[in-house]
Amino acid sequence: MNNDFNAWVEREINRRGWSHAELGRRASLAQATVSNVIAGKRAPGCEFCIKIAQAFDISPVLVLVKAGMLPPQEPNEDTATQELIELIKNLSPETRDEVLQYVRFRFQQDHKSD
Repeated sequence: MNNDFNAWVEREINRRGWSHAELGRRASLAQATVSNVIAGKRAPGCEFCIKIAQAFDISPVLVLVKAGMLPPQEPNEDTATQELIELIKNLSPETRDEVLQYVRFRFQQDHKSD
């Protein structure tokens, strides 16, 4: 079982303030299915991944990569970078600009001594 994936799903549920039942409802999955996948009692299938991607309003590709069913899209790109890109795509233009300004600031701070 992919414990990283299970932990990621649990974090996403908690971040949204949902329960396993709420994810199940939003994803049209049985609450027991959600709980069993998170507990590692059942492997997530493609359908599970696609449905939770829709419920989380993120790319199914990202979820399938996190589940280990697809390789990362870019060979040198980690899943955190992919997730960041997917999340940013769903922000309003104004919020994207704010995030970009922050990232530029952080980049400058991290590279001051270079």
